Amino acid sequence: MQYRDVVLLSDLDATLFSSDGSISEGNRRAICAFVEGGGMFGVATGRAKDNAARFLPGIPLNAPSVLFNGAAVYHYETGRYSDCRHIDGALARSVIAWCREHAPALDIQVYTRDAIAYVTPEETANKPYLDIHRPCKFCTAEELAGEDWIKLLIFGPEAEQKAAEAMLCARGLDRAFEIMQGTTDIVRDAKYFELLPAGVNKGTGVRTVRALPETAGRKILCVGDYWNDAAMLREADVSFAPENAIGEIRAMADHVVPDNNSDAVAHIITDWIPRL
Repeated sequence: MQYRDVVLLSDLDATLFSSDGSISEGNRRAICAFVEGGGMFGVATGRAKDNAARFLPGIPLNAPSVLFNGAAVYHYETGRYSDCRHIDGALARSVIAWCREHAPALDIQVYTRDAIAYVTPEETANKPYLDIHRPCKFCTAEELAGEDWIKLLIFGPEAEQKAAEAMLCARGLDRAFEIMQGTTDIVRDAKYFELLPAGVNKGTGVRTVRALPETAGRKILCVGDYWNDAAMLREADVSFAPENAIGEIRAMADHVVPDNNSDAVAHIITDWIPRL
């Protein structure tokens, strides 16, 4: 397979990123060579557009990228969205109100098209987790009431996260939102969950990318390591998992490549694409 025949979409945390949150020089060189050879490279992440770009200096993003775990597809080259789906703002505000009263230690982020907003106090925010979500702003949920919300991210003590999830199920809100579990290597043992538009995941994002005219005729290759990547890997023409991926993701991927600290994405580009 030639590079010009391929769209390659990569997860970020624990896949393209090394465990310290950096991109290896091997991955960087391989991605640049891939794009120079006619390939299209993009990311598939839960992050917002500016937050993702902050961690991708020098990486050419010429393919439509899947953001917010599938709720949007964004073109970094043109600064435009191809698709963007929203959650029910009134229901989301009811979740925030419950957390304020019953689980005040939780950090809650509201994602819109152009910003990440913390709707919990800055003085109680987990600083390492806050730092990896900059740029962001602090405000109240009420101040955001006039904007379209794409997702909520809820992070904090595991017991309070579980209490919030139990509340969602008890109120039937698990049918109003897609509940996505997440983790990151950048903050040790950090777990969180997200509320996305119902029916949305990285797989729906890949389907949107596949339908765009600029990707017509190309095979879509995807790589990821965690549960939120499962739908994306199922949707891919060829799927990959790094060696550090959870066992279920390694088992479902077409191919397993070296771990995220060993140039996982570079191995796909240099070792696998030429022989597919």
